[in-house]
Amino acid sequence: MKPVFSSDDIETTEFEDRRVKFAFGNRGFLASDSLGLGIVEFKPGTEPLAHSHDVDEALYVIKGKGKIEIENNWFSLDKGKFAHILKGETHRIESMQGHSLKILFIFGGKTKINY
Repeated sequence: MKPVFSSDDIETTEFEDRRVKFAFGNRGFLASDSLGLGIVEFKPGTEPLAHSHDVDEALYVIKGKGKIEIENNWFSLDKGKFAHILKGETHRIESMQGHSLKILFIFGGKTKINY
C-alpha cells in the first residue's frame, strides 16, 4: 500500500445519518492501531446517534454548519472550528437543517465506538 493517496482512493461507507471515508485506522484505507483519521459528512435532516469512544477524538470542520452535544452541553460548529472530545464522553453531531456538515476526525489510537 502506498503511503500517499487521495480521498478518491477511499471507499465511502454509508450510515443512516452520515457518509465516512476512513483513511487510517482499524477500518481505514491504511490499517493502523495507533491512528484513526478520516472525513465524515453528516446528512441534513437526520437524527444522529449519541456515542462515545475509548480514546480522545479531535474534530475540524471543513464545511457546513451544525452543532455538537458533548456530555449534555451544546456547542455551535462551522467552518474552521475545532472540537476536542475526551475519552468516554458521550457526544453527537447534528447538521443544520437543509445543510450537510463535513468534518475531519482524528483518533489517537485504536478505537471502538460505543453506542
